[in-house]
Amino acid sequence: MNWQSLPRLHWLVGTTALLSLTACGNDTPDPDGGTPEPPVCDAQTYATAVRDAAEPTSEDIYNGLWAITPSNPKLIWNETRTAVRMVTWTTATGYTQGDNTLQAEVWLTPAPQLQALCKTVPSEQLVPRINQYLGLPPATELDASSYIVEMWVKPEDMFRPCPDAEVDDTSCGLTFPASATEAHKNWMNANYAFSFSFWQQPHYPWTGLGYTYDWCNAETRVGASEYVVRAGATVNVTGLIPRDTYCAP
Repeated sequence: MNWQSLPRLHWLVGTTALLSLTACGNDTPDPDGGTPEPPVCDAQTYATAVRDAAEPTSEDIYNGLWAITPSNPKLIWNETRTAVRMVTWTTATGYTQGDNTLQAEVWLTPAPQLQALCKTVPSEQLVPRINQYLGLPPATELDASSYIVEMWVKPEDMFRPCPDAEVDDTSCGLTFPASATEAHKNWMNANYAFSFSFWQQPHYPWTGLGYTYDWCNAETRVGASEYVVRAGATVNVTGLIPRDTYCAP
């Protein structure tokens, strides 16, 4: 995937991320050769992630994105193989079992991917760790009601929030392909402003490269493959699942 315009820093002329660059929370070796200390995952770590995400380079491109295709064995498809099982992590209460016509865009990840991560996390750490994995701000009391909504989604109702909107490949580059529509370019510009501009709070470490920014991982910043389902699409909700149930080992 190659874009034909400028790198993402130049999507919005004059837009800069005004957060201070702070030290990243990496593992610190024990001077006695013992087990490394766990990464520091606090507000400063998050601010560093936001700054890093605002200035993507070719080294940030990830070639292992989950392709939404029937040939991808990691995915779960319905019986007719016309819709794929996806999940969203949310506090919203408007979902109901069965068909739901979405009033707004919804950000999604493939169901097996998020579940594989959260099954490794102790119950009391689920909210902060899932927020970190999905590139969301540090958890607060407002996140205490977060739960999982599982749904069938048609691939044609989704797009990848990166320069190449197609969902059926495994990487995303730094420039718009020739096929990118003006509407998609405008969407990318608007989401860049929403994520990083000084007038917007909170900021978000949106990679724009098809994956979430895991800001509490000393080994990699690559979190889940992410997608957006369009407003007006009809999805079939199959589960409103408490996080402890969904993430039970």
